[in-house]
Amino acid sequence: MIGQENLMILEIFVKSCICLERKIFPQANFYKELKMTFKKIFQKTYRESRGANPLTFVFCLLAQVYMQSLKTHSKAFLILKNLQFFKQRIAEFYFAEIFYFYGDFTRSLKHLDCFLKSNPNHADAIYLQVMLLAYLGCKQEAFLSLEHLLQKSKRLKTWIILAKIIQDSKDLEAAKQILSNNLYRLERFKPHQWEILKHLANAAARIGEYKEAKRLFKESLFLQGNSKNLITKEVMDLKSAKEALEDLRNLLEANEIQMFLVSGTFLGCVREHNFISYDKDIDVGIYKQDLQKAREVLQKSKNFKLNTLFKNYQGGVQIRHLNNTYIDVFAHYEERGRIYHDGDYVRWWNTPFKLAPYEFLGKQYLAPKNYTLYLKENYGEWKTPKDSAQYETFLTTPNMEITNKQWFICSLYNLLFEVFSMRNESKILERLRELGEKDFVQEYLEFKQGITTE
Repeated sequence: MIGQENLMILEIFVKSCICLERKIFPQANFYKELKMTFKKIFQKTYRESRGANPLTFVFCLLAQVYMQSLKTHSKAFLILKNLQFFKQRIAEFYFAEIFYFYGDFTRSLKHLDCFLKSNPNHADAIYLQVMLLAYLGCKQEAFLSLEHLLQKSKRLKTWIILAKIIQDSKDLEAAKQILSNNLYRLERFKPHQWEILKHLANAAARIGEYKEAKRLFKESLFLQGNSKNLITKEVMDLKSAKEALEDLRNLLEANEIQMFLVSGTFLGCVREHNFISYDKDIDVGIYKQDLQKAREVLQKSKNFKLNTLFKNYQGGVQIRHLNNTYIDVFAHYEERGRIYHDGDYVRWWNTPFKLAPYEFLGKQYLAPKNYTLYLKENYGEWKTPKDSAQYETFLTTPNMEITNKQWFICSLYNLLFEVFSMRNESKILERLRELGEKDFVQEYLEFKQGITTE
C-alpha cells in the first residue's frame, strides 16, 4: 500500500517521466498544458487506487494524465492493457471511465462489474455505476446502490450523486425516503445536513417541484445559520479551457456548424485577451437551426460528454470536455427583431448582429462584429473588470428576461448559500421581495437577527 511519506516521491517520479517524454518527443507540449491540473489528477488517482502497490499507482496516474486528451488516449489504453495483463483490477475501473465518457454505457458497465467483484465498496466505482444505471433507466438499482454505500462511506458526494440522478417527482420521493432512513441515524452526516438538503432542494427545483424546493432551501438555510462554510464555485483551469474550446470549434467546423463566442467568453476575448480568471465555464453560441445536428455530432464525439440525463433543457447543449472543462452551447434565435438565447429559467436578448473573426488565444474565432454594442447590452459598463465577489449574472445582467419565475426564485434562495451573499445579501433579499417572497424574507431576517443577538 502507498504510505503518505511516499506520495511526494511518487509525484516527483511521475513528473520526471512526463518531462523525459517531452525531451524524447520535443513536439509534444502535453505536460505544459497539464501542469495546472496535475495536482487534482494526482489526488484523484490516489483516492481511487488506494490499496494498490506504488508501481501500480504510478501507472494509474500516468494513464489518468493521458486520459485528459483524446490525442493521448492510445497511451492511456496501452498502460491500462498492461495493468490488465498483470491482473491489476483497477485497470477495469479506468476502462469503465473512458467508455462512460465515450457514451458506450453497456461496455462501461461490463468493465465496472468486473472491478466491483473484488472492490464492492469502492465509492468512486459505485458513483460511476449509479450514473450508468440512471442513464440506462435502471433507477431503482441506482438508489439501492447509493443507500448501501451510505452505510460504508463517509463521503458527502454520495448525497450529491443521489440528488443528481433525480429526474421526476417519484425519484424525489425515493431520495427523501433514503434521507429519512439514513441522515438522522448516521452521526457522521449530521454536521452536513444543511448541505445535503440544499442539494435535494436544487433537484426539486430542477424537476419543477418549486414548493418543496423552497421548503428544503429554507430548512437548509436555517440549519446553516451563521456558518462560515459558504460555497465558492470552482473556477475552470484556463489552459484546459483553451484546449476544450479549440476542440469544440474544430469538431463543429468539421461538421459545418457555425460556432461563435458569446457572453463572458467573448468579454474575456475583447477585454482580457484571455478567459476571465473567475469564469466557471465557457460560453459559445450556435444558431437554433443547427441545434439538433450539434447534439448528434457531440453525442458521437469522444472528446465531449453531453448532459443527457436531463432532457428538458431546450436552450442548447451542456457539455463537458475530457479535461473536465464545462461548456454551455447556447442556441440563438430571432424573435420580434431581437436575437435571444435561453438558460434554464431566464433568457437574454441582443440587437441582431453579424459575425466577424477575432484572434483569441492564438486561434481565430467568430463573434459579434459590433462588440461595443453587444457587450454594453450584456454588461452595461463592461470595460472595467468587476470584482467577482460583487458580480452575479442573474442579478446584474441588463438584457435578461425571466422565463420561469418560480425556478428563478429558487435560484435566488440558492444564491444565499454562496460567498457572493456575504457582501450582497441585501440585493438578493430585495430581489426576492420584488418577486413576491416577502414572507420568506421577513422570516429569514428575523432568524438572522435571532442568531446575532444570541
